[in-house]
Amino acid sequence: MTAAIIDRIIEADRFPQPAAVNPSLRTIRVGLAGCGVVGGSLVKLLDDSADTIASRHGVRIELSRILVRDVKRDRGLAISPNLFTNSWASFVDEDVDVHNTSEVLFRLCANTDPQRDALFTKGPADVLDHATSEIALGSKLGIDATRKLNGEGFKRPWPPLIKMDPAVTARVEQILNLRPQ
Repeated sequence: MTAAIIDRIIEADRFPQPAAVNPSLRTIRVGLAGCGVVGGSLVKLLDDSADTIASRHGVRIELSRILVRDVKRDRGLAISPNLFTNSWASFVDEDVDVHNTSEVLFRLCANTDPQRDALFTKGPADVLDHATSEIALGSKLGIDATRKLNGEGFKRPWPPLIKMDPAVTARVEQILNLRPQ
């Protein structure tokens, strides 16, 4: 046991700790689907390795949301419980109003390439779910409807969202009798 501790001390001297993290680093916000054994370990690993990742790669990784079944379950992690969600709509960009179904669906259609942004997995399901082909076994669909970054293999600039001038919107609504005159 003592030899192992000494080996770790020698190893630490050979590979010094990373330099202080630069506060102007670019932040990459990450959404995590699942926080069981694997997801929880990833959360711990990201936290433990934050300084090393920042010094080696010049980025800070920030967990923005963690999709779970039960948001109230204690997972023994030193993170804010506000990160947990059981809503798929949380996996859109932060400027999207997740309570506006039209806006979420627009981003779901406009920001996704099915080959790149969709993931199907098979696993446990609710025994009362009538849509599964087997009892307690079903599939899940994950869709990334966020803006894409160069680091994700997106090779061109992300286009800005085009918004209609408020005066034009008001006039169209007036013409279509959606708003009183």
